[in-house]
Amino acid sequence: VEGTEGTALRRFPGAISASQRAELSFRVNGVLQEIPVKEGDKVKRGQVLAKLDPTDYKIRVSDRQATFDKVSKNFDRAKELIQDGTISQSDYDQVDANFRTSQAALSLAKQELAYTELKAPFAGSIGRRDVENFEEVQPKQAIFQLQNVDQLDVAIDLSENLVRSLRRAEQAGSVDESRASRVVESY
Repeated sequence: VEGTEGTALRRFPGAISASQRAELSFRVNGVLQEIPVKEGDKVKRGQVLAKLDPTDYKIRVSDRQATFDKVSKNFDRAKELIQDGTISQSDYDQVDANFRTSQAALSLAKQELAYTELKAPFAGSIGRRDVENFEEVQPKQAIFQLQNVDQLDVAIDLSENLVRSLRRAEQAGSVDESRASRVVESY
């Protein structure tokens, strides 16, 4: 922070961090199968950072697909039968509910399979890697810290006395207003 003319230069301890940063984790559990990046690597938005073993999730998708196919055929038959009056509205409603439930279960299984790949939500660099390959990981367990250092945040500690004196000087007009307000706002 620069002082006004005739004042001494002041130095303040501070910390610099990336403005955009995120702790990345999987949304499902599993065994890490592949980690193609390491700390310090630059990554692009959407790039795959890690993969879980998808075997169990693929089996679940196949199971839910088979159930959905069966329920879908029953639903198609029920649509024809309800028009003819062969089945009751209650039976049709039950088949319809089964169809919607199996459709949702299939969508969930496909989404969980997609979650076995951890992708970068923004471009940046890997700041920290918390796991090694072939480890069992849980949902929400930190895998990476991703940071974008294109813009940085600087945090400094100022004494209350200094902040008060800057505010008084700003009100008196003896300090460049934009410079003083930036210092006071960051406090």
